[in-house]
Amino acid sequence: MHSGAHAILDMANFLLNFSNPFPYNCLQRGAPIRKLFHFDSPREHYKCDAAIVWCFDHRFEAALRKLIKRSSIVHFDLIRVAGGAKSLAGGDGEADRQFVMEQVRKSVKLHGTENVVLMLHSDCGGYGGLAAFNHDAAREAENHRQDLQRAGDFVQANLPHVNVLGYFVDFEGVWEALQSRARELTA
Repeated sequence: MHSGAHAILDMANFLLNFSNPFPYNCLQRGAPIRKLFHFDSPREHYKCDAAIVWCFDHRFEAALRKLIKRSSIVHFDLIRVAGGAKSLAGGDGEADRQFVMEQVRKSVKLHGTENVVLMLHSDCGGYGGLAAFNHDAAREAENHRQDLQRAGDFVQANLPHVNVLGYFVDFEGVWEALQSRARELTA
């Protein structure tokens, strides 16, 4: 067969594959899966640099991304829940605490995670916002430092082999609250 015939066959195969919107045999339940666009994802499993427990408040997304970059974290498992690490500190209910802890355990088991990053932020709705601290930023920071300590102790007690780091994020920066003994959050 000459190259023109190959090109026609290749085009015909492409059109057949392209026109099949349901490559998965999932029509038995009446819920078709339809490909929206093509995207190549790596198939190899990865070793996770850190499991990050963080809130879903988008106001601090840039701070999170900058911390990830500055910490040289490439592969991470992002565990997003309202209040972030607050759930691990206790007080939100044992079921929530165990759920988040189980997500961290799965990151360790499935991706070989050795670092757990716990994060809290200012004006978090999970705490009732800054108003819950009478708009006293220093009082809020101290509360969050203590919660990060409690959350870190809980993670460490459940996973003694992992390194636990903790950060408080406000509208002016990212503050280290756990690791080499807490630094001043009001610096």
